Amino acid sequence: MDEEEANKPEEVEEQEVAEEAAGEPTGEPEAVQEQAGEEKKEYAPRGYSKPVQVGDEIEVTVEGKGRTGDGVAKVNGYVIFIKGETEVGQKYRIKVVRIGRNFATAELA
Repeated sequence: MDEEEANKPEEVEEQEVAEEAAGEPTGEPEAVQEQAGEEKKEYAPRGYSKPVQVGDEIEVTVEGKGRTGDGVAKVNGYVIFIKGETEVGQKYRIKVVRIGRNFATAELA
């Protein structure tokens, strides 16, 4: 710690900490921030259940297309890839066939 940092009032240091927590730039490149461990991934607590289960039939709106042309929908932020012919912006009834850590796959019901 150099002399300037040692002489900073506590409230300035608290403000910098609050800015970092708010996701505002700290003046360091992102790679440095990540290496320093400041960027931490947030994980759902153990026992967290997905918003859908295998076999669920639900109605969703297709928000986009995946790389392979599958429809992409979200339920409470959880991504669902839909096999079959779908159009962006249209509502479809789907059946969930597989649940993954980050996404689910479904087919048209």
